[in-house]
Amino acid sequence: MLNSLSRLVVLLVGVSSAAAFSQSYPSKPISLVAPYPPGGGADIMARVLAAKLAAQLGSSAIVENKPGANGNIGTAHVAKASPDGYTLLLATTGHVINPFLYRSTGYDPIDDFSPIALIGSTDLILVVNRNSPFRSPGEIVEFAKANPSKLNFASAGSGSVPHLTITMLEAAANVKFTHVPYKGANPALLALVGGQVEAYFASLPSAMSMIKADKLNAFATTGARRTTLLDNIPTIQELGFPDVNSDIWFGIVAPSKTPAAIAGQLESAVKAFLFSSDTKKQLAELGIEVRFQGASEFASLLARELSKWRAIVQRSGATLD
Repeated sequence: MLNSLSRLVVLLVGVSSAAAFSQSYPSKPISLVAPYPPGGGADIMARVLAAKLAAQLGSSAIVENKPGANGNIGTAHVAKASPDGYTLLLATTGHVINPFLYRSTGYDPIDDFSPIALIGSTDLILVVNRNSPFRSPGEIVEFAKANPSKLNFASAGSGSVPHLTITMLEAAANVKFTHVPYKGANPALLALVGGQVEAYFASLPSAMSMIKADKLNAFATTGARRTTLLDNIPTIQELGFPDVNSDIWFGIVAPSKTPAAIAGQLESAVKAFLFSSDTKKQLAELGIEVRFQGASEFASLLARELSKWRAIVQRSGATLD
């Protein structure tokens, strides 16, 4: 009886302490880790989100850049951080791709994190030089069938989402391209404009200005539906390639075992600011569509994405060790 009573007291004290802790949260600045260098798309988005989160919580939030190893260094840092709600990670699609590119990332993409919320996503878009003879994805595929490995397809790097999307198209159309990896989106786009490569699955944020300036022809986006940011462009599925489906998503995760009350408070804060017209406008200017999912849905998405990208990375043969 005494043992049962003691356990009950301990349980009640723990619940009371957790409740008191969550009520005082946040009492110091929150760090949102961007695992990529300053100045890039992920960094800019992190700064928008940090400002919005701080305003919603009535606190302060800073962006902490921890680049390196394709995002692994910053991600591993958050995985090992105290689960108190003061260290968060801006996670992207690379979160579930890197574990299959590296022998060791320093973290488990599922077990080491508590999902907070999915923020939004951006499609890739198939683009060619404005003087290209190709006028559709179908024409690119037909050329590749007649000329195996003769068409040069750029990517933002081995194992990047653009590279893996090339692998999807090769499998869907039973063709072979020559993959030409560059160190990032800008060099790949410049090579395309300069005629060194014939095609590229670019991210919308990186290619939008060149498309609008008529330096590139855009054929198709890779999402499940047309993007509202370029709704005159069909999806590649509409054009006969239903198995080509990729995007780059952005979400916030915390270290595993973050108290449920704090995780819930963060999720509610994200949901509150995400649907404001101001936030939608800011993200749209970055080429990102708002796509909110709460913790439970986001956790399911992470599990599905992990399974999806495992098979694609294995098929591509890409490694980064």
